Amino acid sequence: MPADSAIRKRLTADKMLRIKRYIDEILYLDYVILGLKEDIALNGEIEIYKNSAQQTRRANPALTTLIDVIKTYNQLLRQVSELIRSAEIEVEKQW
Repeated sequence: MPADSAIRKRLTADKMLRIKRYIDEILYLDYVILGLKEDIALNGEIEIYKNSAQQTRRANPALTTLIDVIKTYNQLLRQVSELIRSAEIEVEKQW
């Protein structure tokens, strides 16, 4: 965000720190998502699970993890958006 942005000027130091931390987490989750997608592409969405003499089909654990990671990713994006939106509303009120 540009330093001279009206929105950035409205964000307090603690909000900027939270946004930075959220973005760092989002970047890490983006890396994790890529790895999980590679695993799913390599091993498929469904796998054969062998337990002793029994075999059963089950969802690839990477698929289940991917769904959870995407939920967390979306929550973080929503939190960043809410922090920025609160500053936008403050700016609009002054116009």
